[in-house]
Amino acid sequence: MEEIVCKFGGSSLASAEQIRKVWHIIESDPNRRYVVVSAPGKANPGETKVTDLLINLASAVTNHFEGQHYIDLVAQKFGQIARDLGLEKDYEVLVRQDLNDRIDKYKNNSQALMNALKAAGEDNNAKLVADFFKKQGLPAIYVSPMEAGFYLENHKGVVRCLPESYDNLREYLLERHELVVFPGFFRYDKAGNILTFTRGGSDVTGSILAASV
Repeated sequence: MEEIVCKFGGSSLASAEQIRKVWHIIESDPNRRYVVVSAPGKANPGETKVTDLLINLASAVTNHFEGQHYIDLVAQKFGQIARDLGLEKDYEVLVRQDLNDRIDKYKNNSQALMNALKAAGEDNNAKLVADFFKKQGLPAIYVSPMEAGFYLENHKGVVRCLPESYDNLREYLLERHELVVFPGFFRYDKAGNILTFTRGGSDVTGSILAASV
């Protein structure tokens, strides 16, 4: 059986309506086994992308400005999508707590804080999408890059995938019987620090997963 890796960008995941379209795409072909997701994009022209809100939040915290407004916007975005999808979990509360936890952990290291907050969009969206797929009857699981052994390194300012990640991913993913939902854009180094690709990093993630399996 040919197994397919699918990647969905921010505009494809910007609202509950868009995520339902993604679900229909996935359920229409059982060979679509691995789903890489971006953070929610703009559902309408007046919105700001979640990733941009998170970058603004990191900058605000680093420069000792009030960042609660950005936390509210991101949490409300996730909460609205989850409610519109009929999910039982309160994603507005969960995301708000997650962002505050990341700030508390990394507030004294501006680069680590920026990476951690930028990664929050993809990470929380992968969990939300997996929960919705399960609600719709698909045997979906969220998989953390750390759990799957997907490691990066920062080599002279360039973030790149460690070669061992391909073998780690192959072994881990091919043993899964579930539909895997995987966050794009960020990974960890061997010390457990969060690193992010540049823009388009979710596309890179999808390519690496495809090459691995």
